Order: sequence, then C-alpha cells, then structure tokens
Amino acid sequence: MRDVGGGKTAKDEKAGPRVRIIVRGGDGAARKVVRDLSAVFSFAVRRGIVPVNPCDTAAVRKTDNRRERYLTLDEVARLGKAFDALEGEGVNPKALAIARLWALTGCRRDEIAALRWDEVDLARGLLVLADTKTGKSIRPLGGAARALLDTISVEEGSYFVFPAERGEG
Repeated sequence: MRDVGGGKTAKDEKAGPRVRIIVRGGDGAARKVVRDLSAVFSFAVRRGIVPVNPCDTAAVRKTDNRRERYLTLDEVARLGKAFDALEGEGVNPKALAIARLWALTGCRRDEIAALRWDEVDLARGLLVLADTKTGKSIRPLGGAARALLDTISVEEGSYFVFPAERGEG
C-alpha cells in the first residue's frame, strides 16, 4: 500500500498504436486496492476458503477524502439567477429543468435525468425511486421541486419525465 501511495507503481507505457496505459498510483488508488482486496477476502471467508480476512486488521483509512459541502443561501440565489438568465437566452428547457431538479432535490444525475412518471408522487410530495445506487429510495420533494414537476407536461407514449429527443430513453 505504501508503494502504491508513494507512486512506485506509477507507469506510462505504450500498449499499441494509439494506446497508452497510464497508472498514477497515489493514496486514493492505494485505499481502493485495499478495499477491493478486502472484498475478495471477505468473499473467501464466506465461502470457507480462508479463515480470516487479513485486511480487517490493516491500519488503513478505508474511505476517500470526501468533503461535505453545501451551498450557502447566497450561492443558491446566484444559481437561481444563473438558471433564469439561461432560460432567457433560450437554453434547452429540458436540460434546464433537469439541472434545477438536481439543485432542488440533491438527487444523483441519472436519478433525475432518467426519472419516470411512475416514480413521481406529487400528491404526497415524494420521489419513490425503485432502483438507485443504494436500492429503493424515497425522497421528499420541497415546494419548489413540486411546482417545477407540476409544470412539466407528460409526453404521450413516454414513461420518462425527461424523454430523450431521439430514441426510447
């Protein structure tokens, strides 16, 4: 882990025409290697292949340096003004509505971009997402998000709140 974190495994090599393999290493990569190795050993313990997971006792911080950062009220106001300015310039209204819902709900990108009408419960003010990164999830909708969803008309023949311009997605 120290070698990966220190960059000893870093390399940049040509693997063929127009193909390069770039390995940088670093602390984040080292943590991910330990996390993946721990998952392999946990599987082996469950199957009775090995008696213990040696990664469980390793002195490794198993999370990345994730930051918790939230917009201030001033930043939210500036973001709202930027959305309004973009709307005035004629930016794609569907893309703008998706971005507004991201900001209003805190949902992940695909949770909103691939949102289906059967997941929207405006009467109770909820999004009932069947398949998210963490499984089924129920998300409350604030008044602004509900009002925005209320202005979006259902396109005939589409299950999606924001159907693709081309294709079925």
